[in-house]
Amino acid sequence: MRRFLTGLAEIREGGSYQRFLRMVKALGENELSIYVYSTSPDPIRSKYVVWKYVLKHMPPPAKRILFFLLFPFIVFRHAVLGSTKNIIVFGPVYACFLLPLKLIRSCSVICMVRGILSEEYSLQKRSRGLVHLVASIERIGFFSSDRIVTVSETFKTKLQSRFHVPPRKLVCLPNEIPDLKGEDIDVEHGVKIWERKTGNQGLRLFTGGIITPGKSYETIFQALSFLHAPFHLCIAGKPTYKLDHAYFGQLKRLAADLELENKLTWLGWLNRGKLLGVLAASHLFISASRHEGMSNILLEALALDVPCLAKDTPESLELIGSKELLFETPEDLAKLLQKFYSEESFTETVVEACKRAREKWTFNWENRLVAILTEDGFDA
Repeated sequence: MRRFLTGLAEIREGGSYQRFLRMVKALGENELSIYVYSTSPDPIRSKYVVWKYVLKHMPPPAKRILFFLLFPFIVFRHAVLGSTKNIIVFGPVYACFLLPLKLIRSCSVICMVRGILSEEYSLQKRSRGLVHLVASIERIGFFSSDRIVTVSETFKTKLQSRFHVPPRKLVCLPNEIPDLKGEDIDVEHGVKIWERKTGNQGLRLFTGGIITPGKSYETIFQALSFLHAPFHLCIAGKPTYKLDHAYFGQLKRLAADLELENKLTWLGWLNRGKLLGVLAASHLFISASRHEGMSNILLEALALDVPCLAKDTPESLELIGSKELLFETPEDLAKLLQKFYSEESFTETVVEACKRAREKWTFNWENRLVAILTEDGFDA
């Protein structure tokens, strides 16, 4: 039987952890044995899944670092003493520390990648030395990996050009439009929130995700200060790390300086049903993120037939497929919002473009995942 070993130190809730759970569940349902190490309790029951809940009593800030240090030793023990030869890691930094194992033991390292850490650190204005160090570690990680699974063709091309990853190693597994049938979407909750905030007047604007600098929420705030139309913006999510909390404070001060405080609502972290309920009752979803491999919340907006505008990045263009729905500056976004509010023909253009995107990205993600992980070339 083909066996896999994987792990994830996901402290903050969100799309990455949910997709990790979907991967584990899909492998188990296809009768593929998988060992999982995680700092989260076991949410999956299957005879094919062995879930090891580690670092139970450690404080959250220390869990991620300790798991990062512990995981390579776990892999060594399994690969050298056990029969697990297929290792799934999340990011090239983990893959880097498996290079010694590759030198002494025949095994397959599958690296799932949705972003470049050194690029994120650069955007966060971390020290140049740290950025270069992390980039070097990432290069070793890509070299150590037998297969690299990316979330978009754009990102695949970026890895080839920036890190000189051979095309034979790369395969694209994009995120898909989620099937929300059967989900408990609290539409009533969403409608009530919007009725309280807007009184059924003006644009219902929504954005969300981790409150972190890469999301560029300040671009949306600045755009709204130029907008000549009634609106309200709801923001779902919360900061996690020290840098995020500092950024959150900056956003609150910016909102006050732009006199937007009465036009913004910080929703915090909502459970999935309420999050989708508020999103479903919105007129427009806005993503200003500067680097999203394949945005889960944008895909959820498309699944709910909510029109979307996004930052002009190669990834956003690949996902949405229309330059007309993308913006670069706050002024660009303000113009798009004004047109969406006042020009019916442009509103229809946005709706039709989002409909085409929804059709393009509707497929069975689990089936594609299993096909990639069980194709010829991996050890049985």
